[in-house]
Amino acid sequence: MPQDLGDLGDGRAFGGIRIGYLPDGLKWGEWSGKNGFGTTSYTTTWAEPGAEPGMYAVQMVVFRGAAAKRMRPLLQTYRADDKAVRVTVHGAQGAIANLGEASEVTDAGGTPTLLWFLGRDMAVEIMMSPDYAGKLGPEDTTRELKKIANGVRATC
Repeated sequence: MPQDLGDLGDGRAFGGIRIGYLPDGLKWGEWSGKNGFGTTSYTTTWAEPGAEPGMYAVQMVVFRGAAAKRMRPLLQTYRADDKAVRVTVHGAQGAIANLGEASEVTDAGGTPTLLWFLGRDMAVEIMMSPDYAGKLGPEDTTRELKKIANGVRATC
């Protein structure tokens, strides 16, 4: 697995953010990526103990600068879709949507995803694996995504 960002310890600080909350039992997936979601993007995952290498429960992507600008129209599209849930994170508009392979909002299935802007030039996307979300159920998935997002703080 790549280690573009080096050893992240518990994985809770990367890309200019610090994560204060993750669901119980998850541990850092021991990999990180840089520029895979656009220049100046950063990502890593957390998995349940005993998960196969490469599997995740929660993945987070931080988009900065040019990569963040690319996320603004997506956020507007998600918030306008009836299948998405509009949320507020630290006073900023966000959306939770089940996303398909091409980042389209789907009725069922897909990857539960929360997207919001943590600052003018920083967007954060939290994705929950469909398998993990299935274990939680829809209401708990939404609640956990919101709790994770509300625990994220900018460090720069």
